[in-house]
Amino acid sequence: MGDSYERIVDVEVTGEGAGALAERMVDWMVAEGLITRELSGDGVYSLTVDQGYVPGPRWVRAVDDSSDPAWVPGPVAVLVGRDDHVGGRGRARRTR
Repeated sequence: MGDSYERIVDVEVTGEGAGALAERMVDWMVAEGLITRELSGDGVYSLTVDQGYVPGPRWVRAVDDSSDPAWVPGPVAVLVGRDDHVGGRGRARRTR
């Protein structure tokens, strides 16, 4: 969450099972209060997704430092598929 991003990757899930796993992860993050079901495009940093899930009431549990009261994390974008990751300011490209 925020103006940087993290990736959660399951390297063992099949392509057929990836969508269902993503749904379960979203359900879990909603149940934990990390995100809500509300979608927003404000602050989404993704080449392939225009909206993400708005932070939930317990979003502070998902960040290292929440000491700045003016800082609010951005939406959580969920992408399903295989991508190459290029660190830094590179551009990722879809491989499959």
